[in-house]
Amino acid sequence: MTRKQIAAVMGGLILVSLLASSALSNQGFRQGGGKGRGRLWSALQLSDDQRAQIKNIFANSRESIRPLHQQLQEKRTALRKATAASPFDEERIRSLAQELSSVEMEMIVLRARLMNEALGVLTSEQRAKLEERRQQRQQRFKEWQERYRSRPDQQKG
Repeated sequence: MTRKQIAAVMGGLILVSLLASSALSNQGFRQGGGKGRGRLWSALQLSDDQRAQIKNIFANSRESIRPLHQQLQEKRTALRKATAASPFDEERIRSLAQELSSVEMEMIVLRARLMNEALGVLTSEQRAKLEERRQQRQQRFKEWQERYRSRPDQQKG
């Protein structure tokens, strides 16, 4: 995958994360009061039926997501340990990195599939509003990055 493709996929994951965390916030994936879900769903003006459909989409995916999430944690831990090990074992690190990337790819595909299914519940107006919110969030992030990078204590010297 090229960097642009990865960036595009990651952008899609942001949208997936918005809907997934919203739908699953009170179902064990995210703790908290679900405030973000309420704001997003209010902004999109989802009907009760749409809310129920989206909740079901993500609730039904829990059994698929859980083992992948566990594998991600295990692979990341193994890779961290391997990078800290002495002596340095490049072959082992490459192997673990490849395994991790395979699991990440599966998670990306699963999330994209869920997002596609959830977006299918939305009207074209709601999808446009969701995209507008994504662009606003992206713009705020870019502004934050610029402020952070321009801080004197962040200057290389």
